[in-house]
Amino acid sequence: MLDLDNTLVDRDAAFRDATTAFLAEATCDALGSATANGWICTIATNGRTMHQEAKIRNTGLDRLVHGWTISEAIGHRKPESEIFMAAAHRLTASTLAT
Repeated sequence: MLDLDNTLVDRDAAFRDATTAFLAEATCDALGSATANGWICTIATNGRTMHQEAKIRNTGLDRLVHGWTISEAIGHRKPESEIFMAAAHRLTASTLAT
């Protein structure tokens, strides 16, 4: 029996899972390397604060970046410049405090 249309075996899901795992590892490696070399990293994301913070924490990104800015919390979404200005301001305030 041949499964040419993914009705018996969901090959697409296996590919998505493998790609997601690879990208997650590559992202964590890149962020770890960047911060180890003195870069200050932040996340600017669109969405609801509760959902985005859960994603950031559940993926471990909260341990790899210096902060994050979420559109719902500040009332501006990407690609509006205000979200990036807010992210920069938060970084400046947090790095000056340490």
